[in-house]
Amino acid sequence: THLEGFPFRKVLPLVAITLGVSLLFYTIIVKLGPILMLTAGVTPALIGAAGAAANMGHVGGAIIFGRFKSASGPTLLTAGLTLAALGYFGLSISESLYVSVASAVCASLGVGIMLPTLLAWTMGILPPAFRGRGTGIWTGTFFLGQFIAPIVAVALEGAFDGLANVLAIYGALALIGAVIAFVIARGQAG
Repeated sequence: THLEGFPFRKVLPLVAITLGVSLLFYTIIVKLGPILMLTAGVTPALIGAAGAAANMGHVGGAIIFGRFKSASGPTLLTAGLTLAALGYFGLSISESLYVSVASAVCASLGVGIMLPTLLAWTMGILPPAFRGRGTGIWTGTFFLGQFIAPIVAVALEGAFDGLANVLAIYGALALIGAVIAFVIARGQAG
């Protein structure tokens, strides 16, 4: 078959992490209006400006990745997940529009580090013959996150009594991921 020899055991954990990071990425994008409304009445123009600021966080994260791409995948994931956790916790407790925007930028900065890290890590694992297929699997998983992010967020809002609690849960999951990535990075360094 065409997939004989494909290193699924090495790639699938990275693809699963990518789905989680994709949820962190798209939840802010698709829920930014309601997130900002947790603190104040907002206008479409204000939501657009906040979204532009958050997108600059993604760009900043990609630039940081470019500067530190020689660091290990777990090290970069530790940094990205820590920033995402701080951003999501900030969004969950913010009572100020400015704090909410800064928190969205912080989370986006973390995601901006993680997405190129995960793609480069995945491509580094794959033999050249499987890179096209691997890129397709990775990209498909990332865009699956775009599709399910609003569905998951709405379902969790109902189950956990509101958007602020969902944001806190995402922050906690990102923090747990950061701790795991840190332990793995330390193990590799030792």
